[in-house]
Amino acid sequence: MGNLHSYLKRLEQGSLDPLINAFHWIYQLAQVMAFLSNNKIVHRDLAVRNILLQNEKHIKLSDFGLARFEDEKL
Repeated sequence: MGNLHSYLKRLEQGSLDPLINAFHWIYQLAQVMAFLSNNKIVHRDLAVRNILLQNEKHIKLSDFGLARFEDEKL
């Protein structure tokens, strides 16, 4: 399993088709963000390095170290 940042770096080098799985990842990320929002969780560190790729088909959001509940004081 690698992260989206590593995958995109390989794309820059021309080794992969840039559109492969992109819509599927966007849909998955939207589902993850909707789940977090519905549960009143704010990730606070959404970045390509925190989106893990499993078999270049499925994503997992990582690094919840800065995450907070919406009503939590900072």
